[in-house]
Amino acid sequence: MFGSLALLAGWVLFAVTAAHPVAAVVLNMGAALGPWSGGLALSAGLGYRSPLWVSALFVALALALGGAALVPRRGERAAGSLFSGKRPVR
Repeated sequence: MFGSLALLAGWVLFAVTAAHPVAAVVLNMGAALGPWSGGLALSAGLGYRSPLWVSALFVALALALGGAALVPRRGERAAGSLFSGKRPVR
């Protein structure tokens, strides 16, 4: 039993330490992709407001992905989620 707890603790610590670099990489990718795509829209001759539309497109994409992450998968119960109206069991 103690061996399995140690293994579980090792996996949990790995997940915690692996999450920070992944979040940093995604943040840096967003910080590079935003200005690049805005500059691409400007160089395409779409006008000076085109970076605003590109950023609005990225916001809409992020909201759609976030909303899709909240929807429960087929066959799963939504207990404790925003859609169920139930509180999670503690």
